[in-house]
Order: sequence, then C-alpha cells, then structure tokens
Amino acid sequence: QINEAKNQNLQVIVSCHNINDILLAQQFRADYATISPIFQTPNKGKPMGINGLKDIVNDSRITISLIALGGII
Repeated sequence: QINEAKNQNLQVIVSCHNINDILLAQQFRADYATISPIFQTPNKGKPMGINGLKDIVNDSRITISLIALGGII
C-alpha cells in the first residue's frame, strides 16, 4: 500500500517499533516513520527510553525522518 500511496504523490508515515521496521519503511520509500514507545505508555509494550531513541537517531543507516511517540508528557 505504501507504493500505491507514493505513486499518487501522497506523504506516507509508517508506525515503527524497532530499527528493522524503520529500515523496511525506508526501503518502501515512506516519507516519515514514527518510533514508539519512548516512555512508559499503558498497553504499548516496553519503552525504549532516551538511550534507545539516541541509538536509532545516530544509526548511519537511518535516512528517513523520524517522529518520536509514546508517553511524552
């Protein structure tokens, strides 16, 4: 569905929860990836924390724009 949306010149945001999800979103030409949860959020799984987010942001393979979500108050 990402390719279909991109072929119609739509912006695509993909929900991701780890580095592999982000790399796959890039491969499919998504414009943005959300990464979550950063902090504890009810029913959203184990948070990655600031250090986990830093690891992703500093990974040289990541070229897609990221949006951090999850428990940020």
